[in-house]
Amino acid sequence: MSVSNNSPSDPSPAGSADARAPGGEPRARAGGLGGAAEASQDQAVIDRTLRGEAEAFDELVRSYAPRLVRMAYALVGNREDAEDLAQEAFSKAYFKLDSFAGRSSFFTWLYRITVNLSISKRRKRRLETTHQAVALDDAPPPATDSTADGAVDTQEQIAQLRQAIDQLEGDRRAVLVLRDLEGLDYDQIAKVLEIPKGTVRSRLHRARSDLKQLMQRDAMTTVTKAASSPSSQEPKDV
Repeated sequence: MSVSNNSPSDPSPAGSADARAPGGEPRARAGGLGGAAEASQDQAVIDRTLRGEAEAFDELVRSYAPRLVRMAYALVGNREDAEDLAQEAFSKAYFKLDSFAGRSSFFTWLYRITVNLSISKRRKRRLETTHQAVALDDAPPPATDSTADGAVDTQEQIAQLRQAIDQLEGDRRAVLVLRDLEGLDYDQIAKVLEIPKGTVRSRLHRARSDLKQLMQRDAMTTVTKAASSPSSQEPKDV
Protein backbone atom coordinates (compact mmCIF):
# COMPACT_ATOMS: atom_id res chain seq x y z
CA MET A 1 0.00 0.00 0.00
CA SER A 2 1.76 3.12 -1.19
CA VAL A 3 0.82 6.57 -2.42
CA SER A 4 1.87 7.41 -5.97
CA ASN A 5 4.67 9.93 -6.36
CA ASN A 6 3.11 11.31 -9.54
CA SER A 7 0.94 13.89 -7.81
CA PRO A 8 0.61 17.36 -9.37
CA SER A 9 3.02 20.03 -8.14
CA ASP A 10 0.19 22.55 -7.79
CA PRO A 11 -3.16 22.13 -6.11
CA SER A 12 -5.75 22.19 -8.90
CA PRO A 13 -9.52 22.62 -8.71
CA ALA A 14 -11.59 19.47 -8.74
CA GLY A 15 -12.55 18.47 -12.23
CA SER A 16 -9.23 19.50 -13.79
CA ALA A 17 -6.99 17.21 -15.83
CA ASP A 18 -5.20 16.33 -12.57
CA ALA A 19 -8.34 14.70 -11.17
CA ARG A 20 -7.53 11.40 -12.83
CA ALA A 21 -6.92 7.91 -11.65
CA PRO A 22 -3.46 6.34 -12.02
CA GLY A 23 -2.72 5.55 -15.65
CA GLY A 24 -4.37 8.74 -16.88
CA GLU A 25 -7.95 7.44 -17.00
CA PRO A 26 -10.66 9.91 -15.91
CA ARG A 27 -11.98 9.42 -12.40
CA ALA A 28 -15.59 8.45 -11.81
CA ARG A 29 -16.36 11.88 -10.44
CA ALA A 30 -14.95 15.31 -11.13
CA GLY A 31 -15.73 16.94 -7.81
CA GLY A 32 -17.37 16.49 -4.45
CA LEU A 33 -17.35 13.22 -2.55
CA GLY A 34 -19.17 10.92 -4.91
CA GLY A 35 -22.67 9.46 -4.79
CA ALA A 36 -24.53 6.34 -3.72
CA ALA A 37 -23.02 4.15 -6.46
CA GLU A 38 -19.48 5.08 -5.46
CA ALA A 39 -20.26 4.56 -1.77
CA SER A 40 -21.61 1.12 -2.59
CA GLN A 41 -18.48 0.21 -4.52
CA ASP A 42 -16.27 1.44 -1.69
CA GLN A 43 -18.24 -0.56 0.86
CA ALA A 44 -17.80 -3.70 -1.22
CA VAL A 45 -14.03 -3.18 -1.21
CA ILE A 46 -14.09 -2.50 2.54
CA ASP A 47 -16.04 -5.72 3.14
CA ARG A 48 -13.49 -7.70 1.12
CA THR A 49 -10.65 -6.13 3.11
CA LEU A 50 -12.30 -6.95 6.44
CA ARG A 51 -12.78 -10.55 5.29
CA GLY A 52 -8.99 -10.84 4.99
CA GLU A 53 -8.37 -9.76 1.38
CA ALA A 54 -5.83 -7.13 2.38
CA GLU A 55 -4.80 -6.33 -1.20
CA ALA A 56 -8.36 -5.13 -1.90
CA PHE A 57 -7.59 -1.96 0.05
CA ASP A 58 -5.07 -1.04 -2.64
CA GLU A 59 -8.03 -0.35 -4.92
CA LEU A 60 -9.09 2.48 -2.60
CA VAL A 61 -5.54 3.79 -2.49
CA ARG A 62 -5.27 3.85 -6.28
CA SER A 63 -8.67 5.50 -6.57
CA TYR A 64 -8.26 8.26 -4.01
CA ALA A 65 -4.52 8.93 -3.64
CA PRO A 66 -4.24 11.67 -6.32
CA ARG A 67 -6.98 13.86 -4.81
CA LEU A 68 -5.86 13.17 -1.26
CA VAL A 69 -2.28 14.21 -2.02
CA ARG A 70 -3.49 17.33 -3.84
CA MET A 71 -5.65 18.37 -0.90
CA ALA A 72 -2.88 17.73 1.63
CA TYR A 73 -0.48 19.71 -0.56
CA ALA A 74 -2.84 22.68 -0.55
CA LEU A 75 -3.04 22.47 3.25
CA VAL A 76 0.66 22.07 4.08
CA GLY A 77 2.37 23.64 1.04
CA ASN A 78 4.98 20.93 0.53
CA ARG A 79 4.68 18.02 -1.89
CA GLU A 80 6.79 15.55 0.08
CA ASP A 81 4.87 16.27 3.29
CA ALA A 82 1.59 15.92 1.39
CA GLU A 83 2.55 12.46 0.11
CA ASP A 84 3.62 11.42 3.60
CA LEU A 85 0.36 12.68 5.08
CA ALA A 86 -1.71 10.86 2.48
CA GLN A 87 0.25 7.67 3.19
CA GLU A 88 -0.35 8.12 6.92
CA ALA A 89 -4.07 8.77 6.33
CA PHE A 90 -4.42 5.55 4.34
CA SER A 91 -2.54 3.64 7.03
CA LYS A 92 -4.80 4.98 9.77
CA ALA A 93 -7.87 4.20 7.70
CA TYR A 94 -6.66 0.66 7.05
CA PHE A 95 -5.97 -0.18 10.67
CA LYS A 96 -9.22 1.45 11.84
CA LEU A 97 -11.34 0.07 9.03
CA ASP A 98 -13.40 -2.07 11.39
CA SER A 99 -14.52 1.13 13.16
CA PHE A 100 -15.87 2.68 9.96
CA ALA A 101 -19.61 2.73 10.61
CA GLY A 102 -20.71 3.98 7.19
CA ARG A 103 -22.56 7.00 8.56
CA SER A 104 -20.70 9.04 5.94
CA SER A 105 -18.97 7.96 2.74
CA PHE A 106 -15.55 6.33 3.03
CA PHE A 107 -13.94 9.26 1.26
CA THR A 108 -15.56 11.75 3.66
CA TRP A 109 -14.03 9.74 6.48
CA LEU A 110 -10.68 9.64 4.69
CA TYR A 111 -10.81 13.39 4.03
CA ARG A 112 -11.44 14.02 7.73
CA ILE A 113 -8.41 11.95 8.72
CA THR A 114 -6.21 13.79 6.21
CA VAL A 115 -7.40 17.25 7.22
CA ASN A 116 -6.74 16.51 10.89
CA LEU A 117 -3.28 15.15 10.13
CA SER A 118 -2.49 18.17 7.95
CA ILE A 119 -3.57 20.66 10.61
CA SER A 120 -1.48 18.81 13.22
CA LYS A 121 1.49 18.87 10.85
CA ARG A 122 1.23 22.62 10.41
CA ARG A 123 0.90 23.23 14.15
CA LYS A 124 4.05 21.21 14.73
CA ARG A 125 5.84 23.10 11.99
CA ARG A 126 4.89 26.45 13.48
CA LEU A 127 6.49 25.41 16.75
CA GLU A 128 9.70 24.69 14.86
CA THR A 129 9.85 27.80 12.71
CA THR A 130 8.14 31.17 12.37
CA HIS A 131 8.39 31.25 8.62
CA GLN A 132 7.59 28.63 5.97
CA ALA A 133 9.25 29.36 2.65
CA VAL A 134 7.92 28.09 -0.65
CA ALA A 135 10.03 25.06 -1.62
CA LEU A 136 12.07 25.58 -4.75
CA ASP A 137 11.33 22.09 -6.00
CA ASP A 138 7.62 22.90 -5.87
CA ALA A 139 7.98 25.81 -8.30
CA PRO A 140 6.50 25.57 -11.80
CA PRO A 141 8.93 24.53 -14.58
CA PRO A 142 10.84 27.23 -16.48
CA ALA A 143 8.98 28.87 -19.34
CA THR A 144 10.02 28.92 -22.98
CA ASP A 145 11.32 32.19 -24.43
CA SER A 146 8.11 32.84 -26.37
CA THR A 147 5.99 32.88 -23.23
CA ALA A 148 8.58 33.98 -20.68
CA ASP A 149 7.02 37.30 -19.63
CA GLY A 150 3.54 35.93 -19.12
CA ALA A 151 4.83 32.77 -17.45
CA VAL A 152 6.94 34.78 -14.98
CA ASP A 153 3.88 36.76 -13.99
CA THR A 154 1.89 33.56 -13.56
CA GLN A 155 4.62 31.95 -11.47
CA GLU A 156 4.80 35.00 -9.23
CA GLN A 157 1.02 34.96 -8.77
CA ILE A 158 1.07 31.25 -7.91
CA ALA A 159 3.85 31.83 -5.38
CA GLN A 160 1.97 34.76 -3.83
CA LEU A 161 -1.21 32.71 -3.63
CA ARG A 162 0.62 29.81 -1.98
CA GLN A 163 2.19 32.10 0.59
CA ALA A 164 -1.13 33.80 1.30
CA ILE A 165 -2.94 30.47 1.80
CA ASP A 166 -0.05 29.35 3.99
CA GLN A 167 -0.69 32.31 6.32
CA LEU A 168 -4.38 31.56 6.86
CA GLU A 169 -5.46 30.10 10.18
CA GLY A 170 -5.72 26.31 10.04
CA ASP A 171 -9.51 26.01 10.34
CA ARG A 172 -10.10 28.70 7.72
CA ARG A 173 -7.50 27.23 5.36
CA ALA A 174 -9.15 23.82 5.57
CA VAL A 175 -12.57 25.18 4.61
CA LEU A 176 -11.10 27.26 1.76
CA VAL A 177 -9.20 24.29 0.32
CA LEU A 178 -12.17 21.93 0.54
CA ARG A 179 -14.55 24.43 -1.06
CA ASP A 180 -12.50 26.36 -3.61
CA LEU A 181 -9.90 23.76 -4.60
CA GLU A 182 -11.69 20.46 -4.04
CA GLY A 183 -15.17 21.64 -5.00
CA LEU A 184 -17.03 20.20 -2.01
CA ASP A 185 -20.40 21.70 -1.13
CA TYR A 186 -21.26 23.07 2.33
CA ASP A 187 -22.94 19.88 3.50
CA GLN A 188 -19.93 17.77 2.51
CA ILE A 189 -17.47 20.12 4.19
CA ALA A 190 -19.58 20.09 7.34
CA LYS A 191 -19.40 16.28 7.39
CA VAL A 192 -15.64 16.21 6.76
CA LEU A 193 -14.82 18.75 9.46
CA GLU A 194 -17.70 17.72 11.76
CA ILE A 195 -18.93 21.28 12.18
CA PRO A 196 -22.32 22.95 11.52
CA LYS A 197 -22.98 24.17 7.99
CA GLY A 198 -23.33 27.71 9.30
CA THR A 199 -19.81 27.50 10.69
CA VAL A 200 -18.58 26.37 7.28
CA ARG A 201 -20.12 29.46 5.69
CA SER A 202 -18.68 31.87 8.27
CA ARG A 203 -15.19 30.34 8.13
CA LEU A 204 -15.21 30.40 4.34
CA HIS A 205 -16.26 34.06 4.33
CA ARG A 206 -13.46 34.95 6.75
CA ALA A 207 -10.94 32.84 4.83
CA ARG A 208 -11.73 34.55 1.53
CA SER A 209 -11.62 37.96 3.19
CA ASP A 210 -8.28 37.19 4.85
CA LEU A 211 -6.88 35.80 1.61
CA LYS A 212 -7.87 38.93 -0.29
CA GLN A 213 -6.19 41.16 2.30
CA LEU A 214 -3.05 39.03 2.31
CA MET A 215 -2.83 39.09 -1.49
CA GLN A 216 -3.28 42.88 -1.53
CA ARG A 217 -0.63 43.31 1.16
CA ASP A 218 1.83 41.06 -0.69
CA ALA A 219 1.16 42.88 -3.96
CA MET A 220 1.82 46.23 -2.28
CA THR A 221 5.04 44.90 -0.78
CA THR A 222 6.17 43.72 -4.23
CA VAL A 223 5.43 47.13 -5.77
CA THR A 224 7.27 48.92 -2.96
CA LYS A 225 10.34 46.72 -3.35
CA ALA A 226 10.36 47.22 -7.12
CA ALA A 227 10.09 50.99 -6.74
CA SER A 228 12.96 51.12 -4.27
CA SER A 229 15.30 48.84 -6.23
CA PRO A 230 18.52 50.43 -7.60
CA SER A 231 17.57 49.72 -11.22
CA SER A 232 14.36 51.72 -10.90
CA GLN A 233 16.29 54.74 -9.59
CA GLU A 234 18.93 54.92 -12.31
CA PRO A 235 18.91 58.25 -14.22
CA LYS A 236 17.50 58.04 -17.71
CA ASP A 237 19.20 59.43 -20.81
CA VAL A 238 17.74 62.71 -22.01
